[in-house]
Amino acid sequence: MTSGTDIALTVLGIIGNITSMGLFISPVPTFYEICKKKTSGLYSGLPYVATLLNCMLWTFYGSPVVASLVFVISINGAGLVLEAIYVAIHLLFGTSQSRKRMLGLLIVISIFYVVMVLVILEVVSKKHDRKLVVGSICVIIGVFMYAAPLAVMKEVITSQSVESMPFLLSFACFCNGFIWTAYGGIKNDKFIYIPNGLGTFLTIIQLTLWCFYNKKGGKQDQCPQPPPSVQHALDMDKMENSSKDDQATTPSLMTISPQLDCQPCNDHKIDFQIPHGQNSTALMALTFTKDDEM
Repeated sequence: MTSGTDIALTVLGIIGNITSMGLFISPVPTFYEICKKKTSGLYSGLPYVATLLNCMLWTFYGSPVVASLVFVISINGAGLVLEAIYVAIHLLFGTSQSRKRMLGLLIVISIFYVVMVLVILEVVSKKHDRKLVVGSICVIIGVFMYAAPLAVMKEVITSQSVESMPFLLSFACFCNGFIWTAYGGIKNDKFIYIPNGLGTFLTIIQLTLWCFYNKKGGKQDQCPQPPPSVQHALDMDKMENSSKDDQATTPSLMTISPQLDCQPCNDHKIDFQIPHGQNSTALMALTFTKDDEM
């Protein structure tokens, strides 16, 4: 008879595979644009190489010769294939320098992986000991991979903007990490719940930062300058005033008192007080958007 624990592990494993697959396919639009433009542009392929290594390690961990975890090997096997495709696209459309860097890294991790597998299979005979060794390596590599979320959080705090940290992606990572943490906890597998628990903790911080800075708003945009057409009108008015010899009180330089609404929105209204001649208080209201080139 199937126990409640087995049912819970099966349900969590299936949900975990679904959420993880969603994260694996999330870069598809990016790579569609790369293939369409036939260039990788400023996109770096190094994170995909690191994720490829991570999938290789977890696939080995979930294999029958180590931990025999079907749901772990299934999702990481699929992720391995997808990450290999992403890396191949980067190699195909990347710059010469990025190709050399990625190829060098691929050679290093491939040698490391093959040597690790051969040594473990030859030297470590017991499955329990293999699980301990491979699991420890997976946790260490996983901890290093969390440098990326930490860098993103630093950027959010520095810029006070959440543009570099989309809410849906952070929330999806939280759900995925929480599910696999629960799976590892029920399975009593510390090599699963430790790295995923750390990931869940970091995504909670990310979501907290998102709520705080999204409510607070990013740094206010700098006050825009008038477009060329406005500046030209100001210069013409200056020339007209300077040509009138009988207006001795006219200032040699135009006095501009901008009243700027610098809230972070698409439109900025700017009121320039422009004196047209002596003792003039005429007010010219000028409205332009960010789309106007300065």
